[in-house]
Amino acid sequence: MVAVSEAAVKYIGTGRCFEDAATMAWLVFSCAKHPDAAVVHGLCVFPPGHPDEGETFSHAWLEWDGKVWEYAIRSSDGEKVVDSADSKIFYLAYQVRETTKYSLSQFLRLTVEKGDGPWEELYKRHRNPPAR
Repeated sequence: MVAVSEAAVKYIGTGRCFEDAATMAWLVFSCAKHPDAAVVHGLCVFPPGHPDEGETFSHAWLEWDGKVWEYAIRSSDGEKVVDSADSKIFYLAYQVRETTKYSLSQFLRLTVEKGDGPWEELYKRHRNPPAR
């Protein structure tokens, strides 16, 4: 058997990051183990080599303890998994340009009032990547 390092595993987006972040937030907040966790909505830029290279897109994830947490699809088997990364590396890799961080109370209020998000017009404008 050949061991594969975690760094070699490829992930792709779920296409449902706002819904996924809300789902993960309910789980994290309900277990009360990470009271400092925040739901983050941000503007990112597709990296070189991506079909939409250089285009801005909105994205959503959770942060706590210096890490970013999000759902992703493992390309090797199509399974939906939780992925995490050091927040500094994530922000560089995704070329994060703008963020809004929501506390538990803000997340709860906005989710009840407006759904999973995005809640700010800035992120709504970049919700869907350009069609190719």
